[in-house]
Amino acid sequence: MSSERPRIARVAAPARVAASALVAMSLLLIAGCGSAPPPPSVLLITIDTCRADHLSCYGFAKQTTPHLDQLAREGTLFRNANTTVPMTFPSHSSIMTGTIPPHHGVHDNLNFRLADDNITLAEIFSENGYTTGAIVSAFVLDSRFHLDQGFATYDDAIDDSSDRSDTGTVDRGFAAFSEGNERHAGEVTRLATEWLDRHAVAGSKLDASSTAQPFFLFVHYFDPHANYEPPEPFASRFPDDPYSGEIAYADDEIGKLLAHLRELGLYESTAIVVVGDHGEGLGEHGETAHDYFVYQSTIHVPLLLRLPGQPGGHEIDDPVSIIDIAPTLLAATRLPKPDAMVGVDLASTEVVTEEVGPEGSKRYLYCESLNPTRYGCNPVLGVISDRWKYIQSTRPELYDLTADPGELTNLIDENANRANFLEVQLQQILQQQSQARSQNESTPDAETQERLQSLGYLSGRSVGGDLEFDRTRPDAKDYIGVHAAFNEAAQLVTAGDTEQARTVCRQLLQAHPQIIDAHLLLGAIASDEGQPAEAESEFRAFLTALDRIAQGPDSTAVRDQLRPSAIKAHFNLANLLIDQGRRADGVAQYRAAIRLDPANADAHFNLGITLAEDGHLPDALEEFRIATRLDPDFPEAHYNTGLALLLQGRPDEGRIELEEAIRLDPRYAEPRLRMADLLLSARDLNGALEQ
Repeated sequence: MSSERPRIARVAAPARVAASALVAMSLLLIAGCGSAPPPPSVLLITIDTCRADHLSCYGFAKQTTPHLDQLAREGTLFRNANTTVPMTFPSHSSIMTGTIPPHHGVHDNLNFRLADDNITLAEIFSENGYTTGAIVSAFVLDSRFHLDQGFATYDDAIDDSSDRSDTGTVDRGFAAFSEGNERHAGEVTRLATEWLDRHAVAGSKLDASSTAQPFFLFVHYFDPHANYEPPEPFASRFPDDPYSGEIAYADDEIGKLLAHLRELGLYESTAIVVVGDHGEGLGEHGETAHDYFVYQSTIHVPLLLRLPGQPGGHEIDDPVSIIDIAPTLLAATRLPKPDAMVGVDLASTEVVTEEVGPEGSKRYLYCESLNPTRYGCNPVLGVISDRWKYIQSTRPELYDLTADPGELTNLIDENANRANFLEVQLQQILQQQSQARSQNESTPDAETQERLQSLGYLSGRSVGGDLEFDRTRPDAKDYIGVHAAFNEAAQLVTAGDTEQARTVCRQLLQAHPQIIDAHLLLGAIASDEGQPAEAESEFRAFLTALDRIAQGPDSTAVRDQLRPSAIKAHFNLANLLIDQGRRADGVAQYRAAIRLDPANADAHFNLGITLAEDGHLPDALEEFRIATRLDPDFPEAHYNTGLALLLQGRPDEGRIELEEAIRLDPRYAEPRLRMADLLLSARDLNGALEQ
């Protein structure tokens, strides 16, 4: 918090006391009354894509959040909470680890996994006797990205459409994943209440001598994310503002979850946090979604904290960060904070600091967006300190957030000394955090790319973890139109308006021919609409353009950045060619994808299917085995491995693979039929009938 002066809670009381000190004193009073109380349970609720200024407790004119308003009255509302990055997976990585992206190593939704050397809240709680569980509502937080570290149960079983084509290969085209990648708030609340019924202990059973386990439950609501389609009655209540309708719907379901906590007798003994993972651009600065800029429209988030026994009604004005959530919850549960956590305990007087330097605060809150690097621009990095915000870009920016919350007046020329000071602080943050950074970059498979794209996240060029700054690169502000057009095209495809999506892509290519990823989207549209000649033309146009633009001085960097797109082009082109009977060409394209990404389980699997169909069974079996090693949870790969073994006269080995395929997908009919045949051959009629 700011040290310029102690900020007071906005409560009707004569005493002017720092709000953070009030929180700390209340905790001390609780701890000092007789024997130590049992550690509280913890409920962490995140609301995706949630702007603070659209909650009524933050002054929004419309009544959107009566239940969160009540929670704010019972606890503490942080008026100036900020995320670290305006994207779902990296921001949740910051929430769970109490660290910023340069440390935890996750910079976007597509190209990273949370490395195992990060220490998460769930791991700490689990190691200290807590029952841990998570309910997530979108594929972007699927366990394959490793946010599940430390959770005993991690419910990410969001049903998706079948991805098996008629030929048995994995198609995983865009249309296959336009549904089934998110679940709505009502379903999330149902699953969360069921988890509490199964795992939580009634509050009346918890006392100082109790050995019952407290719980840590993480619940993620995705609804405010585009597309904005609130259910009734919220659609009718907000006919001209569906985004606010989605927030109101999420609030209503959160209210039901909190009510269930009360019914179980757990509410008073549970520490509760509600936070937005990032905001949403609604046209400010040309941004109509999130993930590109770091202006407050996407960085400023709601943060509500209610701790057991703490008096409510506090409002804190000082800037805080989502990285402060983990240290605060650990302090509230009397657990030590790992050294790696750079956030602070929001219930501690240590937050109030002495004034140092022209920026007026010791706290420097980091934020970033690396998405502009997709277009050859510099990354956008920011630091917030008290009322000031510095944004490092080719044309840097400085804003007074108190006088100019919309960030409309760049004060960089009038306040060069302040800007230079904050730039130094930013570089120190990067230097300190990068020294101990985790890094787990990965090339997403076809399924991951398409499922994330169906949620509105751009696939294609990779975003690496390189934070290097080069003033000769373009400024991100000059490419917001390109990014917006690409986003619009992807959203049009999701909405089913493929003709308009084609128009946008072609206009984009005409104005910016170097944005060759548009060819991939055009190819995917044509492929899904049954136009193989057009699709092939677009995929080949991408590969030709890649060869052309990769001849320049930065050829290695360009190829590295476009490698995920190139893999996708080769893979999709191979599928098209195989479907047209051009098998040798198709095999060559699968092998090209594998050369670029030897760990691509889909390409190995589809190559195996093609080789098996062409009579090359030993080679096919090898590809299937590689696919199962790369992706042990790939039921089709296990089934085809088993089938190949059966055809080679190796029934015992084949049966093991069939059983694994059935275990992974009990609804998968083909391995059950093959298993029934095996059991009949062994005269096990009952076993065969069970299959």
